[in-house]
Amino acid sequence: MSYTDGDEFEQVVLKTFKGESETRPRVKPIDDFFDNMKVEFPRNLRENYPIGTTFIATVKVCQKHNKDGSLRGPKYLKADTSTIDVHEKSKSSEEEMAVQKTGTQSGRAYEYIRRTGVIEDTAAESDFNQLREIAYSKALDLVESTISQAKIRARQEVIKRYALLRSKSQCEACEEPAPFLKKNGEAYLEVHHIIELSKGGADAPDNVAAICPNCHARVTHSGDANIYNTTIQNKIRKLEDAINKLT
Repeated sequence: MSYTDGDEFEQVVLKTFKGESETRPRVKPIDDFFDNMKVEFPRNLRENYPIGTTFIATVKVCQKHNKDGSLRGPKYLKADTSTIDVHEKSKSSEEEMAVQKTGTQSGRAYEYIRRTGVIEDTAAESDFNQLREIAYSKALDLVESTISQAKIRARQEVIKRYALLRSKSQCEACEEPAPFLKKNGEAYLEVHHIIELSKGGADAPDNVAAICPNCHARVTHSGDANIYNTTIQNKIRKLEDAINKLT
């Protein structure tokens, strides 16, 4: 995968680890999509939490420059310190294996939110309609909420997984197929909040869109970003209205 200096990715899950010959912990993305890129991450957070702790953060692709402006060295990821939050403290290897064995995308989301206490335990695996029901019932306005960060993150995971399932591997903005598959076989799409959470947007199904990296860059950095964002918003509203009529 080719990255450009300055590319940004939201809600990336990062995990602390330490190699056999290393004295200090480092951080790496758990998603193979990033091809083991090194991560610039606050030292105090790396060292103050147990090895295996995961964090969620917005990361940016960076590369060092020579004095003449030319690029040097490999690209790396830099975590935006204002977005870093503890995702989950280190768990036992037995628990990790249980999560890895959860087969489907919706199943992984359902298992995650069950373990973090957002919903009650159940033996049944969630299908799309079930995940949709959870997403709406647990939709959260983060600005007004006073619940724990752990439950906020769990609910965000529900919304993210719901949007990815709803997209059916197709960008919900340009309506083209996802540009590629991740190594785990899932389509690579980025979940975009139409109204940013920091501006009062809700973590709800009608405020998120699963979009391709190109559309995400356009809605974030282009000259017509606001217009394109409104276009996406209208598409998602129509899509949710259509789904409502079927459920």
